[in-house]
Amino acid sequence: MHYLNRITLLVALCAVATYANISAAAARRVFIATDLNKVLIKKDNWKILKTVAHKPKKINDARKFKKDTGMIWGEELYIQSQTGGHHAIANTIKDLCMSQRVSRSVLKIYKKLHAQGVEFYYATNNGTIFMAELKKKFSELFNPSFIKDGVCVDYAAQDVIKKPDHRYYELLVKLINPAENDLIIFIDDELENCNAARAWATANNVNMLVIHFQGASQLKDIVRALKFKI
Repeated sequence: MHYLNRITLLVALCAVATYANISAAAARRVFIATDLNKVLIKKDNWKILKTVAHKPKKINDARKFKKDTGMIWGEELYIQSQTGGHHAIANTIKDLCMSQRVSRSVLKIYKKLHAQGVEFYYATNNGTIFMAELKKKFSELFNPSFIKDGVCVDYAAQDVIKKPDHRYYELLVKLINPAENDLIIFIDDELENCNAARAWATANNVNMLVIHFQGASQLKDIVRALKFKI
């Protein structure tokens, strides 16, 4: 393992150790609120390459629209193109954004945790439209018996609430509705979102362990430190 990666892992494990008794001994129930993109769901690069190869003009039009609007790939860009009447561009944006696959290594960890009684909710900045598509595409994941409906974002709303807005974490915790002796493990790949979640949980006295996701092997080491069998 690279030296800097060892330091990062050591810091993460030290942080987890502070909460180990809460999760393994004192917690009545453990919930995991997981991000999706870049954690459980990854880009399907092969499918993206096929789309680029078969629809070069549509891809170029979508890229130009993205550049002109200054927006990032995602549901906001999709809505903007639909609202402007650029339906072909909107469909291309949707195709690219939905070119995704499940991370088998993370899914394997989640299934083992679920078998030990951990309850799962998604906590994503995906919008309601794209989230509905993901739920259809990966129906074996997103159902009440595994990953329950958590919080996503309504990008058509006048007041958009998404991570790292503190109101997002308030919505998430209200949805999970943990008891005093329950523990929420929040997993996200964006450090800004993790810092905001930790700050909100501390200020509101919520029993939350925040994990800045950096890969399946790191996640496995952390949950082992929490005394789960992985």
